[in-house]
Amino acid sequence: QARKATIDARFAGGDGIVFSGGGDVTLEDMSVLNSTARGIVVEIPPGQTGVTTLRMRRMTVRRCAELGVHVDDSGGSAAGVQVDLRDVWMLNNGNDRLANPDALRVDESGPGNVHARLLRVISEANKRNGISLNEADDGNVLCNINRCTFERNGSLPDPGHGIDVNESGVGTAYVQVRNSTLTTNFDDGGHVVESGDGDCIVQLGNLGINVIGACCGSTPAH
Repeated sequence: QARKATIDARFAGGDGIVFSGGGDVTLEDMSVLNSTARGIVVEIPPGQTGVTTLRMRRMTVRRCAELGVHVDDSGGSAAGVQVDLRDVWMLNNGNDRLANPDALRVDESGPGNVHARLLRVISEANKRNGISLNEADDGNVLCNINRCTFERNGSLPDPGHGIDVNESGVGTAYVQVRNSTLTTNFDDGGHVVESGDGDCIVQLGNLGINVIGACCGSTPAH
């Protein structure tokens, strides 16, 4: 757990702050700025089980050269991932040298689920996606967004979305967005893909929005 700090990582020569043990992480009242790589990194060991949770409260992640926040389970552990963000600003992250410089990115390549809850989050002017949730194996992606703003994300030549959700194995992609604004993003305001066996469910309510794209594999969107 970390609280009440400003990390200016411009001279760190790498990621701003890294958590690699696989346990839950809680960050409160912090700013992570100017990283020359990723801003906040949660690395999940390949042998991890259960659920690893990242909680962020009253945070700013700004001007990080690559990903703003990265929860990385690319080792394919059996663990699920939960991210819970409240009152978080993610601004001006990414550059032109990385393929996917998202503000928030979750990579879950094992059989666990991804569950994201965002409340009063602002993701603005990031080079790729405002958030990107990726489940590359069997498992569900569940995303609940309320009172959030996604604007002017995705200015790369291959443009990005405000919200990007991808589920590739057996499982459901379920996204609920309420009381939020998704405008002036360079591609879709929201883009949801279920490319394996499973449902693609998108529920929307009380939005300011430019474009929503729902693209599904074997099962039609609801």
